[in-house]
Amino acid sequence: MTKTMTYLHHKLIPHWFLLRLIIQFPIALIYYPAKFIVNQFERFSDVLEKVLPPAYEYQRLEFHELPQKRQNQIKALNQRIMSQTQKVSSK
Repeated sequence: MTKTMTYLHHKLIPHWFLLRLIIQFPIALIYYPAKFIVNQFERFSDVLEKVLPPAYEYQRLEFHELPQKRQNQIKALNQRIMSQTQKVSSK
């Protein structure tokens, strides 16, 4: 007995196609122009990023040289990490 080959074939159902078109057309009418505008803004911002000088620079500082606010943030973060590791190790 030989096995017959089957092929995938799609049949268009006109009323479902029309319903999909009616629902998707307004969405596409908004989506594609918005996507185009966003892409143009991204390209423009990339050009500005290359042309304009950087607004900040990174420095490596010792802990005691950091501003007091940043020192407090680091201490608080360290405290949270230590309390989480103590909770995990005690379980």
